[in-house]
Amino acid sequence: MGMAKAKVARIISEEYNIEYNDSLRRKLSKNIDTNLEKYANEQGIPVENISYYWHKGKSYSIFATNKVSMEEVAKRIVDDVKNYSYDYKFPEPMDYGEEGCLLIINPADLHIGKYVSTTETGGSSYNIIEAVDACIECIYQLTSAASVYPISKIVFVGGNDVLHTDNTRRTTTKGVPQDTDGMWFEAFEAAKSLYIGMVEHLLSIAPVHFVYCPSNHDYMSGYFLADVVSSWFHKVDTFTCDVSPSHRKYINFDTNLIGFTHGDGARTANLPLLMAHEAPDAWSACQHKYIYTHHVHHKVAKDYMSVCVESMRSLSPADSWHHKMGFQHAPRTMEAFVHHPQRGQIARITHALAP
Repeated sequence: MGMAKAKVARIISEEYNIEYNDSLRRKLSKNIDTNLEKYANEQGIPVENISYYWHKGKSYSIFATNKVSMEEVAKRIVDDVKNYSYDYKFPEPMDYGEEGCLLIINPADLHIGKYVSTTETGGSSYNIIEAVDACIECIYQLTSAASVYPISKIVFVGGNDVLHTDNTRRTTTKGVPQDTDGMWFEAFEAAKSLYIGMVEHLLSIAPVHFVYCPSNHDYMSGYFLADVVSSWFHKVDTFTCDVSPSHRKYINFDTNLIGFTHGDGARTANLPLLMAHEAPDAWSACQHKYIYTHHVHHKVAKDYMSVCVESMRSLSPADSWHHKMGFQHAPRTMEAFVHHPQRGQIARITHALAP
């Protein structure tokens, strides 16, 4: 918008690695419409408010869009991050030998961008700042309490409705309206800064494996966030990740087979058999099997023979709809789990927010 045709032609040639010369400039210039901004100004129409327009030339009549999709924005962010990375210097991992344990940090269902009014619900308030502050408090308390164990690896579970909405219309992915605090980009920026800060803190303790679980509130934007995190730390040797869009993820830690899923898809009773089919080698090799789920915001745990399936509580309080339906008063906690390489889950650490 507003650029000379020659400049636009040069940008296009550089973008597509085409040799720039006068012949190319003339050909491209014939097909470049730089008059949209001028015409919009003459008509008193803000050019940023124009979503679509027709370009009618001598040879073609083109229906064009003046807006960039969220997918394109996300790709640009990720590409920028991949071209730049901090030169992190984290401590050398401690060698605990056969006693080194796995620490699972699971900030479930944060719903950053959610708004809760105490006047209506009678419970705790909630907004972007309170969501971030609550998570930071829990992360530091949990890692402090876990320091009595020989932690040789950390799994940080991301996703799981980390963001409350998935578009500019303040709805979930399927279009369910939500009570929101702030703009969508403010929630995204807060979640990005929170995740980066948490990973930095965890990497100062032990190598980190980041596992992303797709979820129903933020199926698209949650994936963008996970991809940004994976790009941010891509040069860190002690950072690995699984940010694929698969709805069930598995990791193998010695004799432990551990699964993660949001919990809004497959029936809970089917998860152990799905694990057996989807991770058959680890299934046969591992004695201890666990699946951690989310989504329901309250605690449910059950042994399905050798597989323990357990749901996580949420830090976010009941909003207007949940208050109306009576889905309220579950403890607001974050949990961490310590897995021994030979003995399985040996500890759980819970940090509860003050009422």
